[in-house]
Amino acid sequence: MKNRWKMTAVSLCAVLAFGGCSAASGNHKEAETADTAQEDQVEKTQEDEETEEPEYQVNLDMIEPSAYNNVDGLTLEPGAYLSILGRSSEGAYWSKVQEGVEQAVEDLNQNLGYEGKDKIKVTYNAPSDSDNVDEQVNILDEELARYPEAVGISIADVSACGVQFDLAAENGIPVVAFDSGSDYQGLLATVLTDNDASAREAAARLTETMEETGEVIIISDDSRLKTDQIREASFRDEIQANHPGVTVTNTYYLDQMGDTEEEVSPAETILEANPGVKGIFATSADAVSLALEICEGMEQRPAVVGYDAEEEETEALADGDLDGLIVQNPFGMGYATVVAAVRAATNQGNEAVINTGYTWVSADNLEEEAIQKILY
Repeated sequence: MKNRWKMTAVSLCAVLAFGGCSAASGNHKEAETADTAQEDQVEKTQEDEETEEPEYQVNLDMIEPSAYNNVDGLTLEPGAYLSILGRSSEGAYWSKVQEGVEQAVEDLNQNLGYEGKDKIKVTYNAPSDSDNVDEQVNILDEELARYPEAVGISIADVSACGVQFDLAAENGIPVVAFDSGSDYQGLLATVLTDNDASAREAAARLTETMEETGEVIIISDDSRLKTDQIREASFRDEIQANHPGVTVTNTYYLDQMGDTEEEVSPAETILEANPGVKGIFATSADAVSLALEICEGMEQRPAVVGYDAEEEETEALADGDLDGLIVQNPFGMGYATVVAAVRAATNQGNEAVINTGYTWVSADNLEEEAIQKILY
């Protein structure tokens, strides 16, 4: 009897011991599960931070079609070379174009896993003097001699570069245009602002500020630029078609003014010829600068709208010396130009026109976060 009780007691102890071990094991597993969940959450947070959209995404989102706001699916041979030519090497606008170009190539190399000598290379070249046609043609000649996979160019003169474009075609080098194109039939794509729509909006905004009455003058950056030709024509057409109380009296071209030794400045000359002007439409940052100079000599400032978002312009907008700006998307333009160039080089096909978007900016929305992100 005593032996049976001992055996029962031993069995009971064993059961209790096993139960204790099981409970401890269960608690340990629960702790491990909690730790794992916490680690997973930390990793997820880190992944979310790593995949957070870059600040320039807002610029890419403006591009249409959307196939041109990313480099997914694109490929080039290791060490391939792309050549991009602007119209100027100076100014915030062209700096943003270059940033977009370089970012697209960086994204492409990352997607393809290219490192070191295998990286796709790109150069951005432009005349030292803005819109120097001869210098741009010379740069293009030099770049074609390097046999790039493709060329992207902002054409400084609609009648220039035809011989170079023919030579590029003979050597299998595709050419895409950006910012300002031409009527050359061999261009495989043109990446730019919708100049027709933006100029019409500028006309509507300007005439509204003028209360739909009065005389307007146009200050155009360059008579040789297809972009400026379209802006002027579309602005005039919108005024004539929908704003009968407003009259466009004169157009002045910066490239035709040149340097003058006369004591009277271009601003004074324009003001003297248009004493009753109530509105000024400027097709570029340089044109806006002249418009602001004209306004300094007037007792009552005319309404002024223009293009771009250089520092002088945004300051004038904030100070009430300017009524509104068509802000383009130079970063997106540079990025989409690389995408179009790569697609052309690899025979993937291109849209004839890629629209990089624009935004109307006035004193009312200048300080908004979304607007601040697209200024340059």
